[in-house]
Amino acid sequence: MTNREFYRRTFSQLHSSAELNWEAFACMTRRKARRGTIRRAAVIAAGVAVLAALSTAAVATGLFGLGRFLMGEQARFEVPDGNGGMVQEQSYAITLQGYSDTPESRAKAEWERWLAGYDPDKAILECIGNEPVGPFSPYDSYYNIYTQEMANELEEIAERHGLNLHTGMTLLEDPQELFQETGGDFLGPNTAYTAYLYEDGTFAFDGEMDRRGGDVSIQFMRCVKGTLTDVMLVVGEPSLFESWEYRSACGIPVTLALGPHKGLLLAELADCYISVNILMGTEGEDGLTPADLEAFADSLDLTLLTPVKAPEIPDSAEEEPSSWPAPEEDAIYLQTGIQEAAAQRFFSQFALAVETRDVSALADMLCLPMELETGDGERTTIAAEEDLYRCFDTIFSQQIVDAIQQNRYTRERADLYAHGGMVGLGTAGEIWFGLAEDGDIRVFTIQQGDGGMALRRSAQGISDGPWAGE
Repeated sequence: MTNREFYRRTFSQLHSSAELNWEAFACMTRRKARRGTIRRAAVIAAGVAVLAALSTAAVATGLFGLGRFLMGEQARFEVPDGNGGMVQEQSYAITLQGYSDTPESRAKAEWERWLAGYDPDKAILECIGNEPVGPFSPYDSYYNIYTQEMANELEEIAERHGLNLHTGMTLLEDPQELFQETGGDFLGPNTAYTAYLYEDGTFAFDGEMDRRGGDVSIQFMRCVKGTLTDVMLVVGEPSLFESWEYRSACGIPVTLALGPHKGLLLAELADCYISVNILMGTEGEDGLTPADLEAFADSLDLTLLTPVKAPEIPDSAEEEPSSWPAPEEDAIYLQTGIQEAAAQRFFSQFALAVETRDVSALADMLCLPMELETGDGERTTIAAEEDLYRCFDTIFSQQIVDAIQQNRYTRERADLYAHGGMVGLGTAGEIWFGLAEDGDIRVFTIQQGDGGMALRRSAQGISDGPWAGE
């Protein structure tokens, strides 16, 4: 996965269907990267359609409800076409940082307008390719900065609007950790998965809304006031939404909106903005109803999310650079042509994508097409995101997840080794990756030690990990 491909697809792109993986968020979770990385595509990650341009079709200012949150112009963005490619679409979006006239929303809109006219043909990015870039600022990783000019413009926009910029982020795997960083369990009967927590208390997570007839996937975000968060949510045609004001059981007034394919809960607290994207709408026999949204609002205790308590996360500007072996002393490099620093960064990104079920990012990291074989001898070709999404739980079984977790010293370093020209992980060689024909790092093999599952690039002549037959 090259830099230009990463910035084209950044994190997981919006899908028209309601799939989990932050599919509807644009720039939701900019993954934390070490500075001066070799392949920024393998480090920064999660989610997301970078805007290519803003149209001149302005939103009418008189819209009620959802209209007050809309960015002033439609956005062009890229989405999967269902055939492994990407197509451009145009739609309205909200910034998830309050009404469109808040300092944070105005700054985000200004940043997107500037980006629309900067490097429009991606000539600069083409020149960069996979060469090391930066650091240009302490916040490169959180705003997809790849030139000094971009860093300077972002700083000027933030200064004009009196805002700070993100400089640190950590992952919280246990919901209890998130509750400790807030005022307590604000979710009630609902569920949170891995959360991304930023240095100012901004956080985001995938989860599930407790609902009669089965849980519904949600995407929850708290944006702290005073910081420009590079995030937006594409909502489609606003006239298709029914929106209304509602005072929830905890006493906090919220804006609720319900459309054919999604529901929204938006609220402004004293020092932060709350946004929940509900990945189900009114369509279907068991679609969401206004009563469902109001019941969900009543189940949350939003009073626990204010006042915001900033967590103790080291700023990237304060981090000490990691010491990696010189090439002539790098055992992984000598056997694979991949420096250990790049291998560790790639695997860190891979593990994060598995944790968050980021199918789009994983598809870029795998050497597709691949052959999936289960213990009963059944074979399936994994050629595109759709195949990977369908077979995700088979490929990333508990054994594979355990191998990933048990062989990591920290989130930045794992117990990697080199053998047979590839980089491996796991006591049974569960994961193997290396340089593909195009020079990018990709995963060639994922296999269970008990033979219950194997995903291999057999069609291209690599039938197994390098331990096969030993």
